[in-house]
Amino acid sequence: MHRIITDNTRGRKKPVCLAGEMNCPPEDCGGQHGYASFLQVLANPDNEHREDYIAWMGGEEFDPDYFSLDEVNALLKRKDFGLWSYW
Repeated sequence: MHRIITDNTRGRKKPVCLAGEMNCPPEDCGGQHGYASFLQVLANPDNEHREDYIAWMGGEEFDPDYFSLDEVNALLKRKDFGLWSYW
């Protein structure tokens, strides 16, 4: 779940992220329950579906605790506010 708090833009034309935590779920992971299952599969090296999930993620491990304020703000500077960068 994401919580977004808005405040006065102070004359900015684009939104800016001031703080955050944790990675966003991958697109099409199945909502809240699918994401929980996704994390369980990735956390278990012996799970038969783990390699398929890693391949689905482009061959990269997924870190649910990862967050980069710089990356988020780079996306928000785009004309579409980064909304289409993942699709």
